[in-house]
Amino acid sequence: MSRKIRINPTLRKSILTVLVLLLLGSGGMAIWWYLQPTEKTEEAAVYNCLQEAEINYRVYYLANNFFTNEGADPGLAYMTPLTNYINTSYTYRFKGDSQAEVNGEYKVTAALTGYLTREKAGSKDETELVKLFEKEELLIPATPFQTKDQVLTINNQAPVNFRSYVDFINAVNQELRITSNLVQLSITYHVSSLIKTADGEVKEELAPVMIIPVEGNTFMVQGQLMDQKEGTVTKAQLVPVPEARTLFRNYTIAAAVFLFLLLLMSIKTTERVRDPLENELKKIMKKYGDFIAAGRGAIPAVDHEKTIVMQSFDDLIKVADEIGQPVLYDNNRGRNHTFCVISDLLVYRYNLKDAV
Repeated sequence: MSRKIRINPTLRKSILTVLVLLLLGSGGMAIWWYLQPTEKTEEAAVYNCLQEAEINYRVYYLANNFFTNEGADPGLAYMTPLTNYINTSYTYRFKGDSQAEVNGEYKVTAALTGYLTREKAGSKDETELVKLFEKEELLIPATPFQTKDQVLTINNQAPVNFRSYVDFINAVNQELRITSNLVQLSITYHVSSLIKTADGEVKEELAPVMIIPVEGNTFMVQGQLMDQKEGTVTKAQLVPVPEARTLFRNYTIAAAVFLFLLLLMSIKTTERVRDPLENELKKIMKKYGDFIAAGRGAIPAVDHEKTIVMQSFDDLIKVADEIGQPVLYDNNRGRNHTFCVISDLLVYRYNLKDAV
């Protein structure tokens, strides 16, 4: 039988405690991951589609004595007094992963809106726009479209009589004597669609808009000229959870290792037996070390009749405190561990070996 390794009792207990906690933790996690499902339900995309609506335009001028060009391309600045009309073109594109039933409609509206500016409530430096009037017009009525395909493209045009809106604003200013701080013409292409597939439906609304300032002598076209939406049809599907079994295996291996180490520590080690005499000496030194003076030589012999043997070290401390003398420690006599307090007439002695 192999000899056990003797180690410090406190250290051994600490190691065993840590190993037990690690074993319980890893074992508990292994059980928890074992009970987890290896598959879970997730919403997965089974159909995707992309829809785009885009506005393009070209500005056309009135015949004049200054310029020979009849119009101007997008992205430039334009002269309001010379502008006759704006030809807007609209493109709608649909593209799906596979064939689908597409139903929808589109229309084009124009809205002329006048605003006044006023000081924003609670702020002296900020202003806000307040609507003064709005005039709406339907340029293209609701027009349905449908297909059963993977792609679809629709093109259409809607001329905007810009001159008529400028004349309207001028008439309002002259006849009603009302001047707006800001007048804008908004041309909006509305499109709504419903895409039907075997797994579900996608419903979208697109509304690109071009915004044209009407007041002043020049203008630039602003707004959101393209609108894009991605549609998805999802379906609940079972997907594997590979980490469940991986973590179960890892925690099981860890638990086995900790169990092996715990058994090895329990079987191959034992607590080092402490000498009761040394333990008691440590307690005394720890508690009363400031009152004890250790000597290298033996304490001089004293007449036996003048020596009083104390029953406890606490009694010896009381005597030392009473007569104002230190406690002398003598360990030159084997393992006696003798403590003495010497007065003028008596010697008070305490032998640790006799007490333990």
